[in-house]
Amino acid sequence: RWIPPMNTEEKKLIDSWTQTMRPRCFGRYLIDLPSDWRSQWKMSTARHSEILIEVRPIDRELFNAHLKRLEDRYKKQRSSFEDTTPGLQQVVELPNQEGKLFNRLSIGPAINLGEPDHFDESEPIEVVGGSNAGRTLEIAAYKNGYFINMRSKASDFTFPEFVNDTYAKKRGSDVAEKQAELLALYQHVHGRRDDEIPSVSGMCFDGGFIEGAPTRNEEIEMVYVAPTPDVRITLSSYANVRESTTLLDRSLKIHASLLLSGIKTVGNGKRQGQGIDFEEWLMEGPTQEKITGHMFTAEAFSKEGSATTPMIILNFYNEKKQMYIADCHNESNVKTRLKAS
Repeated sequence: RWIPPMNTEEKKLIDSWTQTMRPRCFGRYLIDLPSDWRSQWKMSTARHSEILIEVRPIDRELFNAHLKRLEDRYKKQRSSFEDTTPGLQQVVELPNQEGKLFNRLSIGPAINLGEPDHFDESEPIEVVGGSNAGRTLEIAAYKNGYFINMRSKASDFTFPEFVNDTYAKKRGSDVAEKQAELLALYQHVHGRRDDEIPSVSGMCFDGGFIEGAPTRNEEIEMVYVAPTPDVRITLSSYANVRESTTLLDRSLKIHASLLLSGIKTVGNGKRQGQGIDFEEWLMEGPTQEKITGHMFTAEAFSKEGSATTPMIILNFYNEKKQMYIADCHNESNVKTRLKAS
């Protein structure tokens, strides 16, 4: 479809963005973004083998205080007010006094990270609730100036309360296995500046890097915002997602969704950039802020999602919330300047 040319104001804004581009490491790719765009780590996520990972720069003294606060809270955990079984079952000291691994109840937020130089304590960690069988294995560590937090779910049905439960006896406990996986992955996790491009193979995410060969267990979402209000780009990579359709295959569903939302299609089609084939869709219409805006979505490797060709999604919009097209596909949406690293 024909796409109208930009007006003077639009061209001026785009030119200001593209005059100084800077490569960013995203998953196992490099992507060029305007140098003054900033990552939004509060909206970014990274998972590897179902382990949630967060990494932030931090002062050692502040980390020590936070680690103590964290352990004190976990010591108060109980599955109920009547239960005397400690919710915190085990604390493992990490090598070189880097931090600790907690085997705790799966209740409440693990942490509430604030800005890089402090922690937000406005949301207290819950201390009562859940089941003793539901465990969270959590690493809280300090490594080379970065706070590393890693969390994994586990199950443990060996508590006395399950002694007469036949199903529970069959389930047993996978805590030892999950703990070994968590500690093994931790050895490969490092902090990383936003503009730092690692020289070895691995997976980049907001604030950090996991060194190693690609696997099917990688899931990343990174968010960048422009100095211009409400302009944002979301980059997603899923090695564990393989769909039966592509973006354009879902055209009928997308058109129906857009029609209900009062959004019109400006253009869509296929494009190739840096050897990657992807499909794109540009829209115009009312945003959730009740103003007219543009939304762009693209995706690559929809049907090929794998360790070496993860499904890549890009969403670009001038809105604070995810737009309507997201309802038309599972995990699905890439950019012309993606480069295999």
